[in-house]
Amino acid sequence: MKITLYILFVFFEVSLFGQIDVKNFDYSKADSIALNFPKGKYKSYTEFIFPLTDSLKTDHEKFRAIFRWITDNIIYSYSNRTSNPDKVVKKGKAVCGGYASLLEVMCRSVGIKCIIVEGYSKTKISDINKTFKNSDHGWNAVKLHENWYLVDVTWASGYLDSKTRKFVKNYNNSYFLTDPDFFYLKHFPKDKSLFLTENKVKMRNFKRSPIFHDGIIDDNIIEILPKRGIIKIRLKSPLTLKIKSNDHLSSFGISLNNNKKVYIPDVLFINDYYLVQQKFEKPGVYSMTIFANGHAIATYKLKIKKNWP
Repeated sequence: MKITLYILFVFFEVSLFGQIDVKNFDYSKADSIALNFPKGKYKSYTEFIFPLTDSLKTDHEKFRAIFRWITDNIIYSYSNRTSNPDKVVKKGKAVCGGYASLLEVMCRSVGIKCIIVEGYSKTKISDINKTFKNSDHGWNAVKLHENWYLVDVTWASGYLDSKTRKFVKNYNNSYFLTDPDFFYLKHFPKDKSLFLTENKVKMRNFKRSPIFHDGIIDDNIIEILPKRGIIKIRLKSPLTLKIKSNDHLSSFGISLNNNKKVYIPDVLFINDYYLVQQKFEKPGVYSMTIFANGHAIATYKLKIKKNWP
């Protein structure tokens, strides 16, 4: 009787896999295991991979525990550029290649298919119109219940402070099973077959686009115009942006060169778009960041001249 019930339970559980929303699943159990897992001087991931995942029944929960263990225990550091997973575990430090390779082998150990994807990333204003020659970043694609998902365990772990150049540990769930449409705003795979979406981005559009921020997700923004990351305007002529969102946006702000001063632009709502307009008082070349509902959503290079030829 017990065997029959077990078989029925397994059949029922498997039959539901196609319906599970793995992105919005309640991962509290997997997170608790990963974040409370005994700290130690491990020499290899093989020492703890099974104790970390054995009590979890589904692949997506096991993957979550692995993902969260890495984000909680590995620090981004240029001092350890190896992609050897055991050396990453032993030192507790890595760059993107080390993060991605560790995630791959830990998944493989528990029967989860996970691959490394090499490509290009956009994170700063100097990346706008940059010529991408060599891969500068690595991330992963993971297969869960017959579907492929994109993750960036490096960016999920935290960020480098632009002023101190020190790593700030700060978990970012935006890069766990990320919506491809957002993911490819900041990532471009070297192997185009690894886009994992029908909406494939062209390299020229990726190169010339602005720098997008996580506020795109927070505010459910689906379009920002202009699409080019470099904007030229005449002095005292209004800058005009068009922003479309599936959510209500109650406030906007603009900052130049990350200064504390925040411009509060004029805003109109016309034909499902927010028209954001602002005039500036000084010519120059600026890094301009747009905020909506208090979240940074995009950064442009703004060129203001008294007169354009």
